[in-house]
Amino acid sequence: MNTKTEDGYAKVMEFTGGRGVDIAFECAGGPSMPVTLPQATSFARIGGKVVIVGGFETDQKGIELDWAKIQLGEIQLIPSASYSFWGINSEMQMCLDLLANGKLNAQKLITHRFPLDEINKAFETAQDKEHTRAVFVALLV
Repeated sequence: MNTKTEDGYAKVMEFTGGRGVDIAFECAGGPSMPVTLPQATSFARIGGKVVIVGGFETDQKGIELDWAKIQLGEIQLIPSASYSFWGINSEMQMCLDLLANGKLNAQKLITHRFPLDEINKAFETAQDKEHTRAVFVALLV
């Protein structure tokens, strides 16, 4: 679903029979947060959760939210910071070990593959997600 061209709230409610989602993940972060975080809270059902994965801009001090819906709906906001529990080095190693041992399959996330000599095209594809629909761009070495 592309909320720039479709009514995300209507789609979520149609899909969930008007209930809303159990858990919404805000993953866009950055300059999108003033739009995507309120959207995520609107998608959540009564007693639902919103996991905030996307990062805030360093100068971002406030985002307007429907606090009445959040309180009356008992919606939980759960901040998540990548690699904050044990630190980036040990947690990154855990992730790499899971991938290396076949416990995680990241292949399904790769939407585009480029040979190393097309590195500039790979970066352009990754940066233009709106048109390329890139999720993860991999270089083949």
